[in-house]
Amino acid sequence: MNNLLNYNGAYCNMPNTGYGYSISPFYQYYTYDQLMFNNNWYRPQRVVYNIYGEKEKTFEAKRLRKSGSEYIMTERNGREVNVGRLKVKDKFIVNQHSDGTFDAFYCAVECEDNEVIDISIPYKDFVKRNILPHIPFFRRNADCPDKYIVMAFYHEILEGDDIKFLQLPQRSGWQEAHDKKTTFASADIVIPQLRSYYSKDILEREMIKTEKNLAEAGKALANVLPAHWKYKFLIALRVTSVLLYFYRIAGLIPDQMYVIEPKSESNAHTTSAILDNSRRPICRLTDCKTAIQHELALINDGIAQFRESSYVEQKKQRDAGLDVLLNALHGQMRSGGQNRHIPVIIADNLSNISSEIPAYFMSLNDCPEVENNEELSEAIGEFISALVKLLSNSDVTDNLITHKLKTTEFMKKNADNADYYTSLKMLWATAELLCDYRVISTEDMSKILLYLRDHSNEMPDTEQTITNEFRRVLSEEIGNGNIEAATKESSLYFDPKKYMIYVDDAYINLLAKTLDEKVLPAMRTTKRRNKLLSALKACEKLYSNNNYKRSIDIEISSGITESFSVYSFTRDVLYGKCKNKLNELEYADYTFDKGQEPVGFIPIIKLNDSNKMVGCVIDDSTDECESLYVSGKSRSGKTRFLVEQAVIKYNSGKKVLGHL
Repeated sequence: MNNLLNYNGAYCNMPNTGYGYSISPFYQYYTYDQLMFNNNWYRPQRVVYNIYGEKEKTFEAKRLRKSGSEYIMTERNGREVNVGRLKVKDKFIVNQHSDGTFDAFYCAVECEDNEVIDISIPYKDFVKRNILPHIPFFRRNADCPDKYIVMAFYHEILEGDDIKFLQLPQRSGWQEAHDKKTTFASADIVIPQLRSYYSKDILEREMIKTEKNLAEAGKALANVLPAHWKYKFLIALRVTSVLLYFYRIAGLIPDQMYVIEPKSESNAHTTSAILDNSRRPICRLTDCKTAIQHELALINDGIAQFRESSYVEQKKQRDAGLDVLLNALHGQMRSGGQNRHIPVIIADNLSNISSEIPAYFMSLNDCPEVENNEELSEAIGEFISALVKLLSNSDVTDNLITHKLKTTEFMKKNADNADYYTSLKMLWATAELLCDYRVISTEDMSKILLYLRDHSNEMPDTEQTITNEFRRVLSEEIGNGNIEAATKESSLYFDPKKYMIYVDDAYINLLAKTLDEKVLPAMRTTKRRNKLLSALKACEKLYSNNNYKRSIDIEISSGITESFSVYSFTRDVLYGKCKNKLNELEYADYTFDKGQEPVGFIPIIKLNDSNKMVGCVIDDSTDECESLYVSGKSRSGKTRFLVEQAVIKYNSGKKVLGHL
């Protein structure tokens, strides 16, 4: 049984079980001489015999015998038929069930040239004795009927008492401990011939191969980690999810979800790369309940990751998805649950998720963008593989994790931290571990612990979130020229057929067409106009006197004015850079470009984010009785202007009286 016997993917070397099989260390505790179901003992040989039934009825002169490793059938007429050399060893009944059925029969067949080939026969074929398609390599005698080969095969199976039950792991992740040691099930332990009998989460759980020890893997990970403590926190969250089996032994079960707000779609990919423990597409929080429940069922000792990019108005679908996650979380907390996982929601807007749920909220808006997602994911995988390898060779009650938990013994559960005590303790122990292996610095550690202890989630309200996004979208559209601007003083007239805004003394005005076709499509928080306008009004950014609108007169060509019903927003709704662009347009008739000033021009103020300047021209024609008053921002050139004017007047023989 080459794939089973020579498997090297398991991380622990367990003692021999006494079964006489040189079996893989991983599977030694999954083989049994007998099993009990419904108070009945099942023995492998009896299970096979019950399926095979009584020996085929023949006349007494017809019988099958074995000579060495050769099977020979003696027929009634005395003719001997050579069935062939057949030797079956390492016999396993795979995944015996309580109703007497099983998934497959797995064994190794030795061929004529001493080559050993592993085969797997599904239960249905096994009970129907349809075994010939599974041994096409068997060298057949042309004079030998197929039924003789079948008889010889089952005779070989039943010969001896070496059949064993093999119960494959049902879930990925850490398996129940035997003799205080445990192993980690992933795609690495899959026997190819039995692939269809493993759970989907085992098949999809791929561990990165590495020869590095934990210290080396930690150093490599530290070298590629982005320099921000929030990314280090996500690493701690991922590592904690892999260690849930050990924390559960200590009585610690996740009592919090995690809601992470990325700064961009690229940042969302980075977040997913750090947290991901499978290669499946991320399930969306607004998917149907069945899809979310299915996703949760496929995660064990890992992160149950969900994407939330819905609009504000999709509250019903979001709440339905959240209910499924909350029920799963409470199920873990109440009974330990069948699965072990930490639920994480990557949400475009934190305000879409109620702050009342048991969750930590974190925004990554102040985090840098990351370009090496693949390299980062690889380094995290190597670190986790090295950690799994180390823990697989340790006592589950006395290992690296139990030692780190001792550093949190000072923490006591009280009224203030009761809701998040277990998550706090687990993440604290993991952060201590990462700090020891220099994956995170002591400064990062302090920030992570402060965040965990405070559990203060400063959630923006929905109206403010929508308003902030409106500011960003409108400012970007004006800044890149997708929406043009017209003012009272500009030479550009307002054209209702174009995407334009009209800027008056106090407000920025735009038509419904511009709002619907240029602003709303670019927004992620909401696609409903009234939802947006309601939020802007609540944040005092919208001026209206008739159902969110007002009527104003706008000049559309020289001397021609027309009345329009517009949405009017306060000018401070725009970002500073965009406001500067409007100022430049509004003051165009009073400014000069740098390098194109007239003779005698004295600059007073330079417009922000512009080469335009405002100033005054002084020459000999300046009125003698001229008096000047200059005001402006600090360091804008007021003093210089006054001094230069005084010098000019003095050189002209004029009297100068100044006051600074």
